[in-house]
Amino acid sequence: MVQEKFKKIIGIQLLSSTLVVCFILYKLANTSLISTKFLEFVLYLACMMTQIFVYCWYGNQLKLKSVEVVDTIFELDWISLDNRSKKDLINIMRRAMNPIELTCAYIFTIDLRTFVTILKMSYSTYNFLQRTKVN
Repeated sequence: MVQEKFKKIIGIQLLSSTLVVCFILYKLANTSLISTKFLEFVLYLACMMTQIFVYCWYGNQLKLKSVEVVDTIFELDWISLDNRSKKDLINIMRRAMNPIELTCAYIFTIDLRTFVTILKMSYSTYNFLQRTKVN
């Protein structure tokens, strides 16, 4: 239900934030290192990356906590429960074996791996722009 409500909103937010990061990197590649504009762009870049990081961090936490459900159920004193409760716990464990993951437009899983991918892409973009600037 959460996935259905937020997939478009989070998708648009992450896409626009990633585009802003790319534009900031382009501006950084064309700005002098000792200017105040460079510092402004670096601070704005840090804010945008923090914004992306928050989504990815909580998406990763959701995934990790959903995986912990199986371990928590297994650690219960389930042997002393009645058969109906045992069957219910087994069904919960089966469902919990597949982690809950938020996705962005069914393409990207919102987790720390996605954040690292965005960082790598941003750094690659920056390097490309730096090489283009020199030539």
